[in-house]
Amino acid sequence: MDKPKSETTTVAAHLRDASGLRDVLEAHREWVQSEGARGSRANFAGADLQQLDLARAQLRGAAFSEACLRGACLNDADLTDAVLVAAVLAGASLKNTLLQGADLMRADLEEASLVGANLWKAVLSHVNARLAQFSDADLSGARLHRAGLKHADLHKSNLQGASLRRAVLKSANCTMADFSGADLEEADLELCDLSGAELQNARWGGAKLTRANLASANLRGAHDLTGSQLTSSLTTRTTVLPDGSKGPYRPGSGAERPRS
Repeated sequence: MDKPKSETTTVAAHLRDASGLRDVLEAHREWVQSEGARGSRANFAGADLQQLDLARAQLRGAAFSEACLRGACLNDADLTDAVLVAAVLAGASLKNTLLQGADLMRADLEEASLVGANLWKAVLSHVNARLAQFSDADLSGARLHRAGLKHADLHKSNLQGASLRRAVLKSANCTMADFSGADLEEADLELCDLSGAELQNARWGGAKLTRANLASANLRGAHDLTGSQLTSSLTTRTTVLPDGSKGPYRPGSGAERPRS
């Protein structure tokens, strides 16, 4: 049941008071340590927490659904298994934040910084992460169905086994990222920079690769790639094609099919 607006406002005001915030965090810490037997779970659902400093806060399993954390600082915080469904995190800083198993479905992450964050098996379906920074982040096993990652920075990020079905990575920086075993079916990677990326055994059925940069990328064992997809992208002598041969891709060569 949604909280009344007046109660949400009171909660936000209480949290902005240093002593009030300490009380909430202490009660939550006790709740986590006692596995729910003592203390109380931090519930920030719907609260206005803009610009709040929660750096290094211990908020494992806390509730932030529909909370506004625009511009907030959550660097080095522990948000493992936290619920951030439809939360507003635009411009927030989550550097090195622990978000394993967190639910960020439909969250607004536009221009947020998640550099070095741990998002192992996190849910990021339908997020708006335009211009967000994920460099060196761990997104392995994460669910990013229909995620909006246009112009996002995923340099050296780990997306092994991640599901990016119908995700939009148009003009994203995915240089040296690891997409090994990822599902990129029907994803839009137009103008995406995948140079130096590990793309082994990834699935590409229906993906759009128009003018995507695959220089020095490793596509060995890639599934469901077609000749037309590779022809529309940029491959060079340093590209490893699905059959293990070196590029550039030549139409009719059959190099789009992995060796059995």
